[in-house]
Amino acid sequence: MDVATRGGGGGGGVRREVEFLFRDINVSIKNTHILHNISGIVGSGEVLAVMGPSGSGKTTLLNTLGGRIPVESGEVTLDGQPLTKKVRKRMCYVLQQDIFLSKLTLWETLYFAAMVYLPEKLPRQEKLARVDNIIEVLDLTKCRNTLVGDQFIRGLSGGEKKRLSIACELIKDPDIMLMDEPTSGLDSSTAYMLMLLLKRFTEQSGKAVVVTIHQPSSQIFHMFTHLLLMAEGRIAYFGDGAKTLDFFEELDLFCEPHYNPADFILETVKKDKDTVKRITDLAEKKRCTDLWPAKLRHTESFALKHSSSHSTIGTRVHSGDVVLCTGSSSRSNAQADADGDVMVSLIEPDVEAMGMEGGVVVKCNGDHKFNDVRLPTPPTDVEPLRRWATGFWTQFKMLNWRTFKHSRSRIISKYNIINSTSIAIICSLLWFQMERNHETIKDRMAFLFFVATYWSFVPMFDAITSFPGERPVIVKERAAGAYRLSAFYFAKMSSEMPLIVLMPSIFCTLTYWMAGMRGLPQFFATWAILILNVLNTQGIGYIVGAAIWDLQMGITTASILVLYGLLAAGFYVSRLPPWLTWCRYLSIVCYPYNAISILELGDLEPLPCTNITNFELPACEEGSNSTVVMPETILRHYGAELPLHCYVATIAIQVFAWRTVAYLALKYKDKPH
Repeated sequence: MDVATRGGGGGGGVRREVEFLFRDINVSIKNTHILHNISGIVGSGEVLAVMGPSGSGKTTLLNTLGGRIPVESGEVTLDGQPLTKKVRKRMCYVLQQDIFLSKLTLWETLYFAAMVYLPEKLPRQEKLARVDNIIEVLDLTKCRNTLVGDQFIRGLSGGEKKRLSIACELIKDPDIMLMDEPTSGLDSSTAYMLMLLLKRFTEQSGKAVVVTIHQPSSQIFHMFTHLLLMAEGRIAYFGDGAKTLDFFEELDLFCEPHYNPADFILETVKKDKDTVKRITDLAEKKRCTDLWPAKLRHTESFALKHSSSHSTIGTRVHSGDVVLCTGSSSRSNAQADADGDVMVSLIEPDVEAMGMEGGVVVKCNGDHKFNDVRLPTPPTDVEPLRRWATGFWTQFKMLNWRTFKHSRSRIISKYNIINSTSIAIICSLLWFQMERNHETIKDRMAFLFFVATYWSFVPMFDAITSFPGERPVIVKERAAGAYRLSAFYFAKMSSEMPLIVLMPSIFCTLTYWMAGMRGLPQFFATWAILILNVLNTQGIGYIVGAAIWDLQMGITTASILVLYGLLAAGFYVSRLPPWLTWCRYLSIVCYPYNAISILELGDLEPLPCTNITNFELPACEEGSNSTVVMPETILRHYGAELPLHCYVATIAIQVFAWRTVAYLALKYKDKPH
């Protein structure tokens, strides 16, 4: 049966009804068996609620159904097809946490999702129309231009954020929606309105919803089409939500009149081990009765019962194969993989395989009830699977737009403007119009050293602190297959570059002339070196932020790097022991400081030793034959031992090197461990 749905399939039109089935799911994590033969089924316009006390395995089941946790045994199918990457594109996962970039508006958040998640062949106007339609359907019109907000910025309410989470997934027009605790953190009224809106939308659109929910109100409980109750990783009940209390009454467990059924159910499955065992045993017996959905009954081949007294033999068969297993105790388990092959595990079998068209058939002859069970035929279409809905350029363009809008208020915030302006004014007053003579050499070197140091740690710390707010969003969107990691990284660099150079440019312009430094050509060269250093230290910040997810540890690491660079640059310690001279070249401050020092002192005339009064130089020490000091000697005294181009080239190389390392760190962290 087909149903017409608005905007279905990414391009509108007709979409057939869907059936989402999971059967005998077993999952172990770190050698701990979490899920034990969990089954369920949900169709178009239906809501399957997964309930259970904390630790019962609800979220693990949802992650398994979403393909985020591997299945040990069992099957998950959508319209009879195994859960391959292509099939997974028809599903979405709404996380319990509402994870967004706080400084974007609701419309901007949805606009980005539409442009990245929807195929490029879809016209832009149609994408915008879908955004407007979803905003209207989820009753978000009044907060369309409201910032998302966070604990520091006032923005959307909890209910509005939750609806925005759902809206971002609905943009993709999925057939199956997996939702983890959508009412968590909401008051009862907001939670009810959210679930009512979701129920109505599900019935109208023909989507199927699987939702985990801890302790719903009685109003919400009666909205559920089906209920899957879990206890200690096992099924305690599966069936119509309206018949749940009838199931418990079979065990002489009665719910008081006018009492919330959800509260009664959860209190009952937490009572004691004997009560839980009675409930799960009855649920297990129901599997072989007509009360259990036909496709989930244990009379089918996917009902694999673990037994320590039998050995397991695995064999792989292909589409069109038949597996015969004989013997009075023969049992089998079959699971289709992404290639369309099926792994059949047989316990004490005699196996014979023969070709047959149209799927894989498992026949078990003997006392067991399941014979001639046909497994789902693998997909017959050969359309290549596209990992990304959009190309690299579209992803880069949209990420560049979003990152610029989000980072702008962080990098050029009023606090950063006040901070940099205040420091610039203080520097201008302290080093105001220094005379260009031998008596101010040390003061000028101190000014240059401060400028190089200050604009080393400011961009580094900004880059480090930018990751905690962005990382959860990146992880969520990358898990959903939104964009390439390279597109995100290049967009982050390109969008932040014009922002990060603005404040140091103003600072340099103001302080350079107020301090009475050298001429116009030297100013532009000094500015260029300073900007190059800002990009360099920002790259180091990217490395620390990408590799170290603990913000406090990241800041500690950056502090050590900056302080080491400050001490080893050559201003504080000019005479290092010969066996430690190499340490100077590991300083991030050394290169910009020495480069701008060469520019500033390049016009010095040889100084008579009699004029050197405010610092000591080896050339003028007692017993030396020199009567004058060359500018190169003064520069070497402060650590500038190499030509100018060596320092500039080293900074430029480091800019590319650090950003490459940062990308590799991001890529390593992006992999599942």
